[in-house]
Amino acid sequence: KLRRDRESFEALDRAQALHGNDLSLYVLRMQILLRNGAFEEVRDTLEYLHDAGAPDDLSLEFIRAQLQELADEDTEGAFRRYQAITRKLEEGETLMDSAALYYRMAYLMSQKMDTDSQQDRDILLSMLEKGLSQDPYDVDCLDMKSWLLVRSGKLDEAIELYRSLGTPNALRSLADLYYEDLDRYAKEALDAYEELLTVRQTPELCFYAATCCYHLGDMEKSEQYARIALELDEADIDAWRILAFLEEYRGNNEQALAYVDRSAKCMWDMEIFYGWLLRHQVKVLCRLGRPQEALKRIDDAMARAEYPDGFQDQFDVCTQFGLWDRAEAVLAQWADARKNDPEQIKATGRLHLLRGKMLKATFAYGKVKRNMDPEEERDLRIQLCELEANYKRVVELWGRRLNNSGDTSHVLTNLALAVRWNGDAEAAKKIAEKGLEVIDELLSKFQVNEPNYRTRRSVLLALVGRMEEARAELERARKCPLCKTCTYGSCKDADIFEGYIEEIAGNREKAKELYLAGQKNWPDELDFRSGEIRLKKKKG
Repeated sequence: KLRRDRESFEALDRAQALHGNDLSLYVLRMQILLRNGAFEEVRDTLEYLHDAGAPDDLSLEFIRAQLQELADEDTEGAFRRYQAITRKLEEGETLMDSAALYYRMAYLMSQKMDTDSQQDRDILLSMLEKGLSQDPYDVDCLDMKSWLLVRSGKLDEAIELYRSLGTPNALRSLADLYYEDLDRYAKEALDAYEELLTVRQTPELCFYAATCCYHLGDMEKSEQYARIALELDEADIDAWRILAFLEEYRGNNEQALAYVDRSAKCMWDMEIFYGWLLRHQVKVLCRLGRPQEALKRIDDAMARAEYPDGFQDQFDVCTQFGLWDRAEAVLAQWADARKNDPEQIKATGRLHLLRGKMLKATFAYGKVKRNMDPEEERDLRIQLCELEANYKRVVELWGRRLNNSGDTSHVLTNLALAVRWNGDAEAAKKIAEKGLEVIDELLSKFQVNEPNYRTRRSVLLALVGRMEEARAELERARKCPLCKTCTYGSCKDADIFEGYIEEIAGNREKAKELYLAGQKNWPDELDFRSGEIRLKKKKG
């Protein structure tokens, strides 16, 4: 059951020396041989048992059915034999490893079913439950059940099952499942990967361990795992990228760019290269304040190969640095290359918003409303309402998001601000107190997103009336390394939130000054303009 096959064979040899005629020992041996693909040895054993006059029971029939499936690749015939065996079980006959029978049936059924369909998953789970009713600890049934639970979104149940299995395969599945939600399970994922690494070191496992360490803020340990990965494979792309992220975290963007470029030299699939790797290069160049070089890299990529996101990436660089004429040119090229592309129309609407052309922006977005996912549309609605200073509606929209968001700290912060801008300081204070509880817990666990958490914490402190703490927290945020995905050279959120804090404190002129400066320093950020508009509306 634990897949310790060498030890199993040694034990079987000793058992057969004592009880050589015990059929169950031969059945166990054949099950292990089947699992390891030793099909001819299984056939030889069956022939030996036949010649020795062994009774032809269900266990041997099950072995023959598995041979038909695994060795002969006759899955249809094997499935019919499996069904016949289950009917005999229902009639009262016995099978030594009946749980394995139901697993084989579930496995074959899954090959023809849509595991994205809850209805099909329920059918498979029902079959596995039949197996588990025969043996509640059957590894294969539990493993497949865990996998189906993951696909059904029942992560906590799946995690508990994987924990109970105790096999290397289950440990890897558990580690990967934890890895899917590092905000909750980074430490558990790291523990699982480190246990796997004690058995065998691979570049892939080192990369996952390094990423977990990075997420937990242990940068030295993260680098150690990345270096081990490179010792195992000097062309490991992910290890070079981890080193690049670490250098970005330390503020060494030139060295980070060198590591990203080194990663590019290891890339064998150019289609992948023009996606995430090129974006990493562009991000670091933008942090270094070199937009023209970033644009050139995108131009070169688009000239050399198909790069579907090239126009969008060019547009984003242009708007970040306020290169409005170049942004217009990119939109024109984009429209020529792809007629009526919804993403191009969205980008056009975005440029109109950034340049203060509200009617044109609303018209452009109206043409592609059907092409927006619900979250994207909500974000746009919030942005438009803020630019109109319609905070009653903003409160309503953020309130809806509170129940549908994984990043609760982000939603609570914005909801508290919206309630305050809508004129209810006491209600805003209560929401801010709840937000502080969430952020304090996050800060105790993670460092990678520390600037996000500290800027949010600063404004929440201001909303509850702890103004000096708020300003001190904002200064701490400015001293933090930038967040992993940020493309800016310094913390944009810190500048936005400084304006919010001064506005909350009643320092209207100081807040206005900060909002006006922000519009010059951060051309692609509309929150500064929203702040200026809000102050004008309040004055009126």
